[in-house]
Amino acid sequence: MHGAGVVAELSASVVKPSTFRPGSFPEQPVFNGAVRVVDSAYLRLQGASVTHGDPALLDQSFGGPVAILGKEAARQLGVGKPGPGVVVWLYGHPVPVVGLIGDPGRDPILAGAVVVGVGSYAVKDRMAASVVLRTDPGMPAAIAEALPKALSPAETGAVKVQTVADLRELKQGINSDLGRLVAIVSTVLLAIACLSAGTTMYLGVMARSGEIALRRALGMRRVALGCMFLVEGAVVGAIGGAAGGAAGMAAVLAYSAGEGWAPVIPWYAALWGIGVGIASGTLSAVYPAVVASRANPAQLIRG
Repeated sequence: MHGAGVVAELSASVVKPSTFRPGSFPEQPVFNGAVRVVDSAYLRLQGASVTHGDPALLDQSFGGPVAILGKEAARQLGVGKPGPGVVVWLYGHPVPVVGLIGDPGRDPILAGAVVVGVGSYAVKDRMAASVVLRTDPGMPAAIAEALPKALSPAETGAVKVQTVADLRELKQGINSDLGRLVAIVSTVLLAIACLSAGTTMYLGVMARSGEIALRRALGMRRVALGCMFLVEGAVVGAIGGAAGGAAGMAAVLAYSAGEGWAPVIPWYAALWGIGVGIASGTLSAVYPAVVASRANPAQLIRG
């Protein structure tokens, strides 16, 4: 974890930031920015840069509040540069301006905000304060789960935690969608392969009509003839499945080596390829086997 900062929102309508003492003019412009209580760690975590001052002043009250203004807030309040005697009025009292926020970083609200330090004012009403943490990549979800138990073990529901998108759920969703897409594409390709193999087997049966007629004339039964073509289809499918499985594993190993990953391939992955090849080869040979077994030898000889 890189650090933790504190931030709380104050109501601008109650604080009433102004350039001059309230009541000095009949109609003073109403400040429409934000008023926040923060510490220097919050500004650092957000990547905000403070010019003409030190953000560490927010962590010390020095007997009274100090303020740092965002660029837009300074323009609206007519503050050009911090210095002796430069103040803004908050809660009807003058507060020294000790810095300007040049770059709000990750929090764009800081550009138009009046920022006071932690401990500047006594807490009279319930204030919704938040602790902002910045962690290493991939750690927000784990820390978000642990914080309620660490801060309030007896009543974890009293601690409200907000975090960025849980990368673990995102990863699971991507893996699930990717696996479903690969399964659909593989099924479509397998169906096309079966159709192509079946067409090739059928053309082979037509080309081997003389052989089929001779086998039938020599007394080979229809069932045996059909089984012969089924076995041929299964053998071709097994060879294709083994070749495809080997090529797929080689591709996975090569890609993993290129990305610097440690490949994890189950030992039965090759058996899956061979088994699917045998099944698809046998399935593609069913119709050609039926055609060959039902063929009339006399007609094949005449043809």
